[in-house]
Amino acid sequence: MDTSRMPGEVTGVVLAGGKSLRMGRDKAGLAFRGRSLLDHMLDLLAQGGSDSCVVSGLYPGYRCIRDAAPDGGPIAGILAVAEALPGRRLLFVPIDMPLLDPRLIRRLLTEAPHAACVRFADFALPMRLDANAVVRARLHAIARESGRRRSVRALQTALAVESLSLGAGDTAAMINCNTSAEWDGLTR
Repeated sequence: MDTSRMPGEVTGVVLAGGKSLRMGRDKAGLAFRGRSLLDHMLDLLAQGGSDSCVVSGLYPGYRCIRDAAPDGGPIAGILAVAEALPGRRLLFVPIDMPLLDPRLIRRLLTEAPHAACVRFADFALPMRLDANAVVRARLHAIARESGRRRSVRALQTALAVESLSLGAGDTAAMINCNTSAEWDGLTR
């Protein structure tokens, strides 16, 4: 068996269901390299090898899945997508990580092919997740929690996440932008 290829098709998911309160404006509409950040992230997933893509959130003109609970954070988006696409292999990227590159996405898709949950060491996102029954049950349990127990990291701990190493130059690609100052610093 060729373990360099992962089983089944992969749906790429842009987590964009938040309110962007710290940014002060919707992150998905920010201009990045001549187009919207949402379009950039969807293209990144396609270039990285996702067979199809969806957006966690509501954006007219895009294939979207509404978050399971308003103000539920990333777990609400992950849960909603896993429930809408049961049995699928999913690859989640946050809307605010524009420097990711297709090579890193391909690594998440191909390495540790039999793990139910894969991320890069020290980073909760991006993350590959199998939406099987066990994973969905854990997601429901995490979604009922509060505080840090209702987090992507808590989910990953519950699922015994497989962590991939990053090269020295790769950590710069993992920068996310939550505030206008961070965005301005990144796009200068």
